[in-house]
Amino acid sequence: MVKIPINYLSPEDQVRARALLKKLDDTTLPPRYNVGDVIERNGGKYIIERSHFGRPGQLQIRELVSPAKKDTDLEKKTEQYLSELGFKEHEDYEKQYNVSRYWIDFAFVNEKVAVEPGADYWHTKEKDEGKEKALNERGWKVLWFNEEDINQDKDRVKRIIRETIIRIRDRRIK
Repeated sequence: MVKIPINYLSPEDQVRARALLKKLDDTTLPPRYNVGDVIERNGGKYIIERSHFGRPGQLQIRELVSPAKKDTDLEKKTEQYLSELGFKEHEDYEKQYNVSRYWIDFAFVNEKVAVEPGADYWHTKEKDEGKEKALNERGWKVLWFNEEDINQDKDRVKRIIRETIIRIRDRRIK
């Protein structure tokens, strides 16, 4: 068996190897990586995060797996509104798109706009604030819509989405 010094590995493989050896921490993380970064490797996505166990400063990597779930009624209605506006999945937006450790219900990836319809019982202020802060730090704008918005104010929801996307696309063209 040939041993290869860890420094000869690609930065992605260094992170994975150090994590497996439990020797990944703030001091051994390759320079271009930060906690919260996602590494794509061999068809999988892995996030670098702080370990809740082990020594202080220890980091770990965790594979990100898309949530296996059915669309909620609010997500179905939101998708219908997007379709009525002329937006198409895989052309204009992606469903269940991962950014850092968060899943976005409807992501306009090129515009960095997240559309988040949410049931009042599912979304908490603390959880949503954490998600919004993390997405904002990565350049994303988040459009939150609650049950009342989706069910009773369809025209307003559609107008906000349309105006936000058009405004960002117009800025890119100029």
